[in-house]
Amino acid sequence: MEKKRNVRPIEVTLDTHISDVCSIIESKRLNDVVLVGHSYGGMPITGVADKMPGRIRALVYLDAMIPENQKSALDVRYPSSHPFPPPDGNGLIPPVDSSRFNLSGEMAVWVNDQLSPQPPKTVSQPIKLTGAWSQVPQKIYLRATCYKAPWFDRFLAEKSSDPGWETYSYPWGHDMMITHPEELADLLTAFAKSPGDG
Repeated sequence: MEKKRNVRPIEVTLDTHISDVCSIIESKRLNDVVLVGHSYGGMPITGVADKMPGRIRALVYLDAMIPENQKSALDVRYPSSHPFPPPDGNGLIPPVDSSRFNLSGEMAVWVNDQLSPQPPKTVSQPIKLTGAWSQVPQKIYLRATCYKAPWFDRFLAEKSSDPGWETYSYPWGHDMMITHPEELADLLTAFAKSPGDG
């Protein structure tokens, strides 16, 4: 049995997130996997697929970053009118208030209660890619157009003209899993079906 690592939050990096997902896939002996990444989550799912493309059937990017080799999440978001907040007393990036993502009222209060600071190296560490992730058979980009983010608009435009990608756009806010859970669940279920499932 693999010994559990004790990693302090400040030490967590993008590589940590990639390694954790790879470890789950390997330890559970998973194949034909559909990986879904939201926002920053596009960084680690790309890194995972690059390390084990043969085990991944589909990559689904929900208003997510699509990285290039040796680029960090900060690079992806540049230029941005919404920079990350400065680190707190523990050196961690404070969470962004949910109001920025089109949430309000009780829903916003609930989401803010779930948020936690983010280790800075998750967004500053450049990703290392060989390009193997492009071998994944199905790649999907979903853009939530009610959230203004030029970097996500760029990904939608780029992938819309790429025959290796499926692209979709919906008039949702960035946290569509909170505001439109049933519609999103239906889409993800459809994406997860292989061509032979009927």
